[in-house]
Amino acid sequence: MNYIKLKTNDFKIEITKEEPISVWIDPKFQMETDNLEKKNKTTRFELILCHSQIKLGNIVLKISFSPDNVGEIPTFVKEINLKLNEYILNQNKYFDRIVDEILKLKNRSWLSSEENKYTKKEIMLEFGEIKEIYFNKDFSYSIFFNDNQLFLGHYIEVRIKKEKINEITLAG
Repeated sequence: MNYIKLKTNDFKIEITKEEPISVWIDPKFQMETDNLEKKNKTTRFELILCHSQIKLGNIVLKISFSPDNVGEIPTFVKEINLKLNEYILNQNKYFDRIVDEILKLKNRSWLSSEENKYTKKEIMLEFGEIKEIYFNKDFSYSIFFNDNQLFLGHYIEVRIKKEKINEITLAG
């Protein structure tokens, strides 16, 4: 197995100064940012986006995350390496669960009037490749798969936390 060994300098870091366009901030977002008082008193803040491309098998995909400050980047990169290597090691287990859920969703509510129900083998053949993996502040992550038109061009988002699939949903 080829292990992922990303380094901080493998990521392009984009820092933008943003001005809020609204005074209302979702309370969940406020709790997540942990900087309520400071954010309420300032009119500008920095938005940091880090991204890189990696090759996983024959697929080139984007890895991205948004830390609160540049000092957190090395910790993110270390955790990303751990999470990606765990995913690669258990890829078949994850893929089997994803295919089962996608099969249920497709056959339950996404068939056109002319389509027959799909089999697991047909879903596996139609299933798209990974396009992006986004890491959250708590080091959970979302894997975005191309749907190959199974769901009219939506991405299939698989949310993973603590080495378990929490949710499989459609995005975009």
